[in-house]
Amino acid sequence: MKSEVIESMQGKPLKDGFVLPLQIMSQIKNYNAYIDEHTPLMLGYPFNLDISYLSEISHLADKFIANLGGYASGGTYSLNAFGFEQKVVDSFREFFGLSADFVGQVVEGGTFGNINSMLNARTKYPWGKMFYSDQTHYSGDKCADILGLANHNAVDFPLIKSQKSGEMDYGHLKDVLVQQKTKYEEELQAIKINIEQLDVLTKALLPISKTTNGTNVIQDQIVFNNNRKRELQAELADKESKPFVPIIIVNLGTTMTGAVEDSRKIIHLLAELEIEDFHLHGDGALGMMLLPFNDGEHISYWDEVKVHFDSLAVSTSKQIGTAVPGGLFYVNTVTHKGKVIPYIGSEDNCIGGSRIGILPVMTWLALNIEKDGLSGKARYEKMAADCYKLADWSIAEFNRRLELSGLSSKDERLVKAWRNPFSTTVVYPWHTGLSSELRKTYSIAAEPEKNRAHTIAMPHQEEGAYHKFFDRYFEELKALLGTHA
Repeated sequence: MKSEVIESMQGKPLKDGFVLPLQIMSQIKNYNAYIDEHTPLMLGYPFNLDISYLSEISHLADKFIANLGGYASGGTYSLNAFGFEQKVVDSFREFFGLSADFVGQVVEGGTFGNINSMLNARTKYPWGKMFYSDQTHYSGDKCADILGLANHNAVDFPLIKSQKSGEMDYGHLKDVLVQQKTKYEEELQAIKINIEQLDVLTKALLPISKTTNGTNVIQDQIVFNNNRKRELQAELADKESKPFVPIIIVNLGTTMTGAVEDSRKIIHLLAELEIEDFHLHGDGALGMMLLPFNDGEHISYWDEVKVHFDSLAVSTSKQIGTAVPGGLFYVNTVTHKGKVIPYIGSEDNCIGGSRIGILPVMTWLALNIEKDGLSGKARYEKMAADCYKLADWSIAEFNRRLELSGLSSKDERLVKAWRNPFSTTVVYPWHTGLSSELRKTYSIAAEPEKNRAHTIAMPHQEEGAYHKFFDRYFEELKALLGTHA
């Protein structure tokens, strides 16, 4: 009895003499209740929250597991998950139908996947410049800033415009590439012309320098011309060794509208412009787990476009399903060679030196867990199909309610909901007067200034959450527009 009183006053005894204070216990319980309450209502962010099975590895939560270096080179830190990481990398390479040339790694998120991929591109083409659309995830800007692959001005580094759907404007991409390629060629030509002009001037001075009237000034000018010519020749050789190389991010699902950009069009454009050296990176944070795992049209499309990519990145915390942010990236040529660190006995070959060890374990479990009699690729195929079905239902339900409300006649911005092909992202009109509370309750990603917001159909969602969201949405709109329709 006395020990029970002490326990209730001091808190919960834990292993190894630790005690969890009652106040902290209460805070954790309240936070857990908050997460449980809001998880079913999260409609606007593409995280797969249908991951209750991960509780089966909760006994690893009090273990420090870290991947220091790469699984290929091993290391002296034994509490790693290299074995799981290699299985994950190999399995998803096979799922995506990538060739054995692609080398992969599990990293701390989709952004890290993009940065690691761009690091390999920059190592191969240190003089390259990144090009991507204005609908690219903000990690595109991070890559450009961190790796020095952009000048950030309208002339040297313009963002590629996008179409209404959110897909890249390929005509503008062509214009920008032509502009940059022409600029490079004009700079080359200017150096060549300067060399030729020096040659002409020097040849004209040589006869004079040999006469009795020749002066030291003329001889000095000839020496100067020859020295300047050598400088220009070195400058020309250096510039010719660094041809115009575009490093292009191809969105396999843009952030706000889920638009999938067509690498076939980009490859055709590059061939038309006679650009032989380039790097195409596919940002497939969510889309990489939709394109290869659905009906014949999707699979056929993926089989055609995947061969164009030099690197790819996918998020593990989105469609795959992990309890912490994570990602996978693949490159077909490893150009960034990390340093071998003697005291860890491994090569430090990625942005994050000490990577989250539990992440590949979670990803391996997600890959192999069975549901409805399905596991692995078959489970993800059904998951994708269910998400498309939910996305189409939500579009139909929103548009039905919009028509019944009669609100479109009061504000022309209230257009129908829609989605792009290959995407589970549903785009809705978003009136500037809609409340921040509505956005926060349902985790809605919105751009009021562009009159749009989206929900993304994910495995944990149910129709009931959408009904609640639509109820609140139309209630607020009716109040804003002064109607009781």
